[in-house]
This record gives sequence, structure tokens and C-alpha cells, in this order.
Amino acid sequence: MIIKSFVEARRVIQDTISYKGLSFAEIASGAGVSSSTVRNLFNEKTNSPHFRTVIGILVSLGYEVRVSSRKKSLQRQLVGGKK
Repeated sequence: MIIKSFVEARRVIQDTISYKGLSFAEIASGAGVSSSTVRNLFNEKTNSPHFRTVIGILVSLGYEVRVSSRKKSLQRQLVGGKK
């Protein structure tokens, strides 16, 4: 699955929490954030969470997260290839 925006990430988080029936406290514990942070994200009370918060929650829900660039030149630079 490719997530391209915070709105998509929030939808995945909401769907997964609902499907698995997890509590905000369980997710927060695994993500290293407060349960109110998870609850606010779930209930759409925050529109600009920290990147690490979203990543932490996704990981605590069992997702593997990878970040990549769509620009080929940047990808080569990051892995030490030719520019």
C-alpha cells in the first residue's frame, strides 16, 4: 500500500483501529505517544501531527513504513550513485 498524504494515513489508521478493535491506550503505548494524541488524530481534531507521530502509530498498528523519493536524481544521491 502506498500512502501519499496525511489524509490517507489518517484513514488507514482509523480503519485499522476500528477493524482490530484496539484501544487508544494500546496504540499509544506501542507508538510512544499519549492516548490523547492517538484519540485526537483518530477523531480528526488535529490536522498537522508530527511526522514521527504518524509513523509511530502506523508501526504500532503493524505496518512497515518506508520513505522514498519520486525523483530519480535524489534517489541516486541518497544511495551514493551518480548525479
